[in-house]
Amino acid sequence: MEALVEALDEQLREGATIDRLSIAWLARRAGVGIGSFYEYFANKDALMGALIEMATRRNYEELRAHAETDEDLDALARRLADAVARTYLEHPARTRAIVLGIGKLGLAPIIVAERDRFARDLCPPVRRHLPDVAPEELERVMCAVCDCAIGMMAGALFRDPIPTIEEFADDLHTMSLAMLRSLER
Repeated sequence: MEALVEALDEQLREGATIDRLSIAWLARRAGVGIGSFYEYFANKDALMGALIEMATRRNYEELRAHAETDEDLDALARRLADAVARTYLEHPARTRAIVLGIGKLGLAPIIVAERDRFARDLCPPVRRHLPDVAPEELERVMCAVCDCAIGMMAGALFRDPIPTIEEFADDLHTMSLAMLRSLER
């Protein structure tokens, strides 16, 4: 199963679109027979769902690791903005396919729940810099920061030209830091 998901992921990273990839080709690329594909997946949408689940888990773990730092609030926001930009814009065709797949497969509620969990996990590192902010207010703002980041990413992915990783990271850093600084008393 993992080999099939990785084969799809590799092709999307290289700019392929899922509708142009045949199941037989993906199975060959993964080194399995087409029958093995159907043992795990009913169709390409099911494979895409598995890729979305894998990417969501990996992205969560990778981005969460960037939050553990003793840096000041500006540096923390910069570190996270850079990580988000790299994670989602390094392979824009892949990210675009995942975003479209989330909508097509009706996975938005699951993604929002993961976003909420990520926002809550960011609260302790941010709280070190904003100790006087009420926990529920910080969580609300962290959810808003994550929502804004998702919206900015969705917009960037469908622009021509797509912003560079550096441009996007700068904009995301500015936005997130402004929202967090608004909590300072």
